[in-house]
Amino acid sequence: MSVNGQTAPHALATAKRLPLARLHFTNEPTQVHAVQSALLMLPYEILEAVLLHLPTRDLLLSQRICQRFRYMVESSKPVRRTLFLEPAHHNGQLDDWPLLKFNPFLTNQLAGSFHTRAIGVHRGKDGIVKMVAHMRYEKEALLDDDWAEIILYEHASWKSMLVSQPPATLLMHPSASLFWKTAMEQRAQFWRDDAGFTILDALGCADW
Repeated sequence: MSVNGQTAPHALATAKRLPLARLHFTNEPTQVHAVQSALLMLPYEILEAVLLHLPTRDLLLSQRICQRFRYMVESSKPVRRTLFLEPAHHNGQLDDWPLLKFNPFLTNQLAGSFHTRAIGVHRGKDGIVKMVAHMRYEKEALLDDDWAEIILYEHASWKSMLVSQPPATLLMHPSASLFWKTAMEQRAQFWRDDAGFTILDALGCADW
């Protein structure tokens, strides 16, 4: 396979060095627009591989560059699993998937915007993933009008990110954390969502 006369591996290596963050500006020099055109002409599989090399934040923001990038984030299962936008296991059986991973975007990019109480994720012997958490917006984060607009944007895709992979399907309030991982855990009240709890789900429990 070739792209603009280049072999696929060479095109991939070249594309990985492209200034993705600058491509959405319309007043960039002609050379940058030529780079943009070359990038957008890459086959789906190569462009997917390029995007998967991006940090989580840049990968999420790549949707804003153009419709093709947005389509990639919406349609590519590897990209969506990397972004915690859908479960990363393939066969749907949580007990067959040993890895438990906490969403790094929540702890890195969004940590200063939320007040979080006792967020913890635990996988039981039965394969079910449980989460204990209470989260709300930090008042200081909302004082910055520009940042508040980003954080409160109704359709922000980060709100649909799962808190963990595999997804936590049982949520418990921190006030019941004395029961956490004990024989008395069954006495605590759990909220269940078989699709997995998202960041927005945790924020929606602010009145607990």
